[in-house]
Amino acid sequence: MRNSVLSGFVRAAIAAAIVVGLPIVAHAVQIVTDCQFTCTQNCELNSDITCMSGDGIGLVAGVSLDLKGHNIICNDPFTSDHDCSATAITMTGINSTVKDTGPGRGKILGAFFNGVDCFLKSNSRVTGVWIEGTDGNGTKNCAQVDNNVLIAPDEESYAARPPS
Repeated sequence: MRNSVLSGFVRAAIAAAIVVGLPIVAHAVQIVTDCQFTCTQNCELNSDITCMSGDGIGLVAGVSLDLKGHNIICNDPFTSDHDCSATAITMTGINSTVKDTGPGRGKILGAFFNGVDCFLKSNSRVTGVWIEGTDGNGTKNCAQVDNNVLIAPDEESYAARPPS
């Protein structure tokens, strides 16, 4: 009898919280909308994005970026070789991750200065990402790099052909 009274009370309290509109804790994910985006909590792409010159996507400490099978593409129409003169993704704090969990492999494509620069941050990780055609490094100064595809640019300008 006592357990049924207690469980009835718990059900009533939950129902009252829903009716009153008390917040239900959920972990929101930021959606990256452009290349000058800074992820202050876990974030992801929900479509391909194209970058020009300027800062790339920034990750603060403890944040992950999931490409979700989408691409970050360098294509600056204002430069003759369409390079971006920027790093696609920069980690500004420890314990950050760039990953891909999408149905296809998410890619960083084109003449970025670097694909991902971890700036020697501890516990930084890049995993499951395709990085192709960067002018500098695919990944730079990262603690862990695994399960990635890194392809250097071919002899012709990478911008001369569309991203694959």
